[in-house]
Amino acid sequence: MTGKNLLDSAVINLGYRKSDDVYEAGITFINQVCADICTATGKPFYPINTLSDRLCLPENLLSDIALYGVAMYLALYRGDGDKNQFFASLYSQKRRLLSSSSKITDKLPRGDD
Repeated sequence: MTGKNLLDSAVINLGYRKSDDVYEAGITFINQVCADICTATGKPFYPINTLSDRLCLPENLLSDIALYGVAMYLALYRGDGDKNQFFASLYSQKRRLLSSSSKITDKLPRGDD
């Protein structure tokens, strides 16, 4: 998936029209969200320089998580508080799933020795 594909999907989900200012700011938003997801997953981050560059994350992470993060930043950029709050909530919930451990550990309290 390219940066343009991700940005177009975010614009459509927000119900906005495509405009030049969105595309100019979009690279920064995409890099911020991808860096955040790469940090959470332990994958190396490779920033994009143009919207035609391919993104460094798998398609499922881009369409299931990064989309909401980019939409969150776009809504904030446009001053749309309601949509920003909605997409920030979605992004936070989906992002939280990345850091949850699949390993069960002993959580019983121990007495002082």
